[in-house]
Amino acid sequence: MVTERRLARFQRVARARLGNLIVVEDRVEDPHNLSATLRSCELLGVQRVLILDPDRVFSVSPRVAVDAHRWLTLERFRDYEAGLARLQELTSKIYVTAFTPDAYSIHELFPLFDFPFWWPPAPDRNLGEAAEFSKPDLPPPPTPNPDELFALVFGNEIYGVSEQLASLGTANFYVPTPGFVQSFNISVAVGVVLYHVTSWIRSRLGREGTLSEEEQEALVRLWLSPKK
Repeated sequence: MVTERRLARFQRVARARLGNLIVVEDRVEDPHNLSATLRSCELLGVQRVLILDPDRVFSVSPRVAVDAHRWLTLERFRDYEAGLARLQELTSKIYVTAFTPDAYSIHELFPLFDFPFWWPPAPDRNLGEAAEFSKPDLPPPPTPNPDELFALVFGNEIYGVSEQLASLGTANFYVPTPGFVQSFNISVAVGVVLYHVTSWIRSRLGREGTLSEEEQEALVRLWLSPKK
């Protein structure tokens, strides 16, 4: 028996779900990192996550995820080619996190507020000190429409996104930072990026979520169904 209070909470959460944003986890190895990213996805209203896991290391730490994975639409692919095919089936708008010279800052690609500073992508720590370079003259950023389906790709803790997956990208982007170290831990990076991008979607659309009423009702029914 579902109480009115519990049902109302489920309906409220479903109303704020962003069905047009897909998070792709490319060969993330640490279960704690993966669990933390799933927690951020659920907390910020991202419903669909694709996990590309050819090395079969996927596992969830319940203590870290706090059961966030129970409320998400997870698709796990041990067959890497099948995972890439599924991503392309879902959307052609694929934005890859990468520290490349042609990468846009997150403020350029998803302009949420005026950000007057520019810091270059951090150099590859394996290459040693890199020469200073000025901001490249890039084409206008291929920003998606806030209500269209698109994916954000996050890569392996050490190696980043695979060349195969990166080749499918619409654009690369990064979070500009002024410090010495190259990057955030992946679990932190996912949280920072998703907070920015989900805020950008909601502020541009002027509403909490992107699911239709029928999709919200179907999601609530799924959440209320007995869990295996």
